[in-house]
Amino acid sequence: MPWDEEKAVMEANGDTHCKTYLVICHAKKKAAIIDPIKPRIGNYLGFLAYHNLTLDYALDTHTHADHITGR
Repeated sequence: MPWDEEKAVMEANGDTHCKTYLVICHAKKKAAIIDPIKPRIGNYLGFLAYHNLTLDYALDTHTHADHITGR
């Protein structure tokens, strides 16, 4: 599923069934990503670049093998 620009939510479908959230401050053009998964990092960075946003934080609320903190 592509990013929903109104809600800034991306659902990672497939085997993971995880949800990744993007919190954006439009005034400062900064963002935080919550529960990113490794196979989708390129998608996240592409979205941020397209919208001229700077990623300030990547947060993991829990550990999964497919999250950015997974091995």
